[in-house]
Amino acid sequence: MKRSMKVRCTLWLLLALSLCSLVSVESIMAQNTTVKYVYAIDYPLAGKTAYLEWVKSVGALLQAPEEINRIASYDNYFGASPHRFIEFEFDNLAAAAQYFSRVEIQTILAETVNHGINSKVTVLKMRSDYQTVGKPAVASPRSMDYANTSVAQSAKQAAPDNANSRVKYLYAIDYPLAGKTAYLEWVKSVGALLQTPEEINRIASYDNYFGASPHRFIEFEFDNLAAAGKYFSRPEIESALSQSVNHGINAQVTVLKLRGDYEKE
Repeated sequence: MKRSMKVRCTLWLLLALSLCSLVSVESIMAQNTTVKYVYAIDYPLAGKTAYLEWVKSVGALLQAPEEINRIASYDNYFGASPHRFIEFEFDNLAAAAQYFSRVEIQTILAETVNHGINSKVTVLKMRSDYQTVGKPAVASPRSMDYANTSVAQSAKQAAPDNANSRVKYLYAIDYPLAGKTAYLEWVKSVGALLQTPEEINRIASYDNYFGASPHRFIEFEFDNLAAAGKYFSRPEIESALSQSVNHGINAQVTVLKLRGDYEKE
């Protein structure tokens, strides 16, 4: 009898712990931390036009659900791989899960393999390292990527027909082993300086939601490439960014130009 009661008590305890665990997971998922799913994909050889026609046919459906706050598409400015980036932004992970669980969304995304190649998805969680509020930008869509030159040089070398495209410089970087806290302290020391110049519209930072590499992403947004070139040519900006090698590792820069595929951009 005592043994039976002991077993029952143990089972109830395990059940209670399981429920607590579920509540904890749901609580975490419901937190209002902006999350972004970033799809990187290549256009098939000679297939960019067909891919964009397919995007037109599904764009309205992708933007319709109430959970999605923003969809934006970018091209790699220099045509390197990945050629295209699509960002899906949500209030939190729960909203993202609800969106991607919709049958119509699953159907569309399953069709991606018939239109693009070499696709990869990264889930990002927004941080609060910077206070820059988005400024009104020139409404001319498109994007860009980085060559193995300095950031300022890459801005000056781009083609003239992209001169009025909204651009984003995307930094991907890893925290050193046991060095995340020190890195973030350095970010605090240069944050105000990075946000001061008038050319910058927005700076935002994200952590990889699952802790994979790259660990951290920083976005620098501008009205056009000329503004980006002016910003990165400033001595104080060059000085601050040159110090990043002393705080982070495996840094990469991708330059993007905003496209006009979606209304929620």
